Amino acid sequence: DVSNETEDKSRPLYMQNPSITPSTPGFLLYEEAVKIPQDALFKTGDRITYRMPKKPSGSRSDVKALGQYAEGGWAVMLYRKLDTGHEDDVLFDPRKEYSFAMALFDDSGDDHSKATKPMTLRFGR
Repeated sequence: DVSNETEDKSRPLYMQNPSITPSTPGFLLYEEAVKIPQDALFKTGDRITYRMPKKPSGSRSDVKALGQYAEGGWAVMLYRKLDTGHEDDVLFDPRKEYSFAMALFDDSGDDHSKATKPMTLRFGR
């Protein structure tokens, strides 16, 4: 991510580009930001985020996620190609099993991360 602040850290540097509709409402993505012009006017209640997520590239962009919140909890599906073409990614063979674990972070600055116990990935046959 990118910190949204001027070099002297006195104020935000970027705002949502007003000529495009945000792809992720509620988030200011670096790719959709423009520098705040000197004559910019904001109204009470306007918010400008400090951290601007950047869309991942390279092997970091191989894993996609779909999520849905229902009945008090999240269901999240992660997916990617068996062979991503990146040498730093494992090449999945559907006949094999793979051990893995996951960690979730809420970026609160405290110790609010959650890690799973080791799990096994088995492909459906």
